[in-house]
Amino acid sequence: MKKLESIAQNVSLTKNQAIVVVLVFILVLILFNLRPGNYPPGENSYLSLKLSKEFLKSPSLIIKDNLSFSSRQNNSFNLWEIIIALISKLTSLSILASYKIFYLLFAVLSLYLFLLILNHLKFSNNLNFLAAILLIISPAFINSLSFNSLILFLVLLSSYLFLKSKFKLLSFILFIFPLISPLIAVVSTGVLASFLLRKNLKYIPPSFLTIFLYVILLISNVGKNNYFNPFSALNQVISDFGFYHGLSIFLLIPSIYALKHIWKNNAYYKQIFFSFILLLILSLFSTTILLIFTPIASVLSAIGILYLHNKKWNSNILKIITVAVILFGICLSTFNFIVFNITNLPDENLINGLIYLKDNSPEDSVILSDPSRGHWINYFAERKDIADSNTFLAPDVKERLKDIDKIFKTRDINEFNKIVNKYKISYIFLDSELKKQLWKTDDEGLLFILKNNPDTIRFYKNSKVEIWKILR
Repeated sequence: MKKLESIAQNVSLTKNQAIVVVLVFILVLILFNLRPGNYPPGENSYLSLKLSKEFLKSPSLIIKDNLSFSSRQNNSFNLWEIIIALISKLTSLSILASYKIFYLLFAVLSLYLFLLILNHLKFSNNLNFLAAILLIISPAFINSLSFNSLILFLVLLSSYLFLKSKFKLLSFILFIFPLISPLIAVVSTGVLASFLLRKNLKYIPPSFLTIFLYVILLISNVGKNNYFNPFSALNQVISDFGFYHGLSIFLLIPSIYALKHIWKNNAYYKQIFFSFILLLILSLFSTTILLIFTPIASVLSAIGILYLHNKKWNSNILKIITVAVILFGICLSTFNFIVFNITNLPDENLINGLIYLKDNSPEDSVILSDPSRGHWINYFAERKDIADSNTFLAPDVKERLKDIDKIFKTRDINEFNKIVNKYKISYIFLDSELKKQLWKTDDEGLLFILKNNPDTIRFYKNSKVEIWKILR
């Protein structure tokens, strides 16, 4: 208890507040792990798991992805995946277990850094407490327990070192950051650089200049690829609109209210306003940027909620109802995400189908499915996909996605055979959720061809998955 009290004092929390923060974190951790099975939800974490597995098979500083897009050169230095692979090999822990342990560790360290930042900014105990709770129960933070908590940790560590003017150490962190997440490194450095210039400091860390090399790399490769996949606006950012590990609209409302007060203050706070708006806009194009945006939104939301609670109202009942609705809405978003996390794919049926495919198909088989299933096909079945969600630097992205869409919709056997031969497709993997998304009846598009084409047979089926084999 004395140690907890000492930590609480370091982050400007009372002893009781620190206990509540710890209990809420433990509760979130328990709810997060109610998911049946041992595998994380969603698809993003399986890219890292797959690359670590590939590194152990063929150690190299640049990991070649032999399965994504039927085989591709990654063209990036996957530092984190290499570290996890080496730890797994040295400790005899599985790659999955190593990821889980370190993501939990970095989530705890991220929360502690977040509180240290608030303490440095000299906010009140109540604001620190509320902001910490809002961060812990945010879907983006909970999602980082299975993916990206290292990136969140580096974002907060960079911010803390910046505030403490530890520029030499900050330079080192920002130099290695792009080796883990180039996009977040560029955005984080840009935001920090804007505040550094605002301070009118003469010293600019060398890494602020070297970061432009990574910017040039990103732009040049995007130009070559000539492919952008913009998300559908707010539906991809707001958790209440269907993107379950996005931001709650009830978190944004008090944040915007706080920004209204910030705007009235000095130019430094206006810089915060513009950074907030910029990050929100960038989140529309890459939801990974929510890892930068969510801690800022948590602080602003806490400020907004306390503003609403402390201001004079004509009706105290209306004040209580307003604050209660906002807090209830935030908690509801968290509950929705927890439920989504528990029921989200991949489930046991999907994994069993992919393992069956691994055990009963040639190693060079190419599997057709939706790109959102690509990482699962690579990791569980260890087979090639035509396309997956990791489109950056991938070959012929537009053409591949267009062909996948075409083969899903067509009832023309000639067009079907043309695409099958083009990509040397051996198997077609479908699950019940995917079928609901793509087709309304069993006679539409690809489903019609699979049933009526003598060159396709059902290879595997369970209650949620079916795999079709193409006879050659």
